[in-house]
Amino acid sequence: MLFFQDTNALALRTLPSALGASRKNNWEMNSIAVPRMPGEAMGAICRLVDQTDPSKEIVINVEYNQLDSLLKAKWNKDGDIANAKGYSHFPGNTNTLLFKLPEYVANLERTKGVIPEFVNPKYADEARNRFKAPTRLECMMQEYPKLISAKGAVGFTTYDTWFSFSPVKNNVKDAAALSAKGMPSFGAAQGEYDFFNWSIQVLEKAAGVKVEQGEVADWAGVKLSFGPKVLLDPTFGLTISDIKRKVTGANALSKHSTLIVKEAASRIEGLNLDGYLSLADSAGTGEITTKKGNVAFEKATESDDEIYRIRGYKPETQ
Repeated sequence: MLFFQDTNALALRTLPSALGASRKNNWEMNSIAVPRMPGEAMGAICRLVDQTDPSKEIVINVEYNQLDSLLKAKWNKDGDIANAKGYSHFPGNTNTLLFKLPEYVANLERTKGVIPEFVNPKYADEARNRFKAPTRLECMMQEYPKLISAKGAVGFTTYDTWFSFSPVKNNVKDAAALSAKGMPSFGAAQGEYDFFNWSIQVLEKAAGVKVEQGEVADWAGVKLSFGPKVLLDPTFGLTISDIKRKVTGANALSKHSTLIVKEAASRIEGLNLDGYLSLADSAGTGEITTKKGNVAFEKATESDDEIYRIRGYKPETQ
């Protein structure tokens, strides 16, 4: 059973390989993680050991508002510091969680599903004098390891961020502020960009497709480089090996291209695209749609619909 954050469109891309990791290691719970920056506002996967009884340990998420003080007290006086690659030593929890059902059901029957409560205040200022929103008690699904007694039953699988994590949870103002600090913006523009980028990265890394990158532009304070807009629908391929098998020969995409590929029967071979192409071999009809020009973006204005204002851009008027 998979739990995932509903605004993270990339969560399901991890499922096939995460299932394999869970099966291989016989994990009751598998947390999908990504590298995180020190101080980044996301929970971290940690291995906690009981000081009075070292045989007792737990692999669990620690919320970011508790992490630094915990690390300073028990691990390093400087807290959440960077490793040699610039990332935190503790991977970030994406709230994509995979559970083994028989043990999950048994634990729910034994505990009645009661998980310890947690308070996670959100502050509006650095001095922590004002709340950003009303503080509430929470029972978090990522604290499920507290209900597990078997040692070694919990693990985590780390993916590159581009492959697995881009939640849309911040408004335009907050997204711009994070982008200015060099942090992930987690706004609507970033979420859509990363969805295109997943397909581009897979085509480049797995199938050797040559992709021309676009220029960096400012979209309401979030700087992104939209090149080709590519959608590889899950009906085309669920795994990297699926896609690699169906994309053969020498292929290239210009930065002005838009490519949409659907249906299991679709294939790409010797494609040199500088325009719009949609492949949808629905019911064996071999449907192909082409258009002159490209789907380009321009800056949104206050008079535009909300679906464009939250991104900072809209389709360019042809």
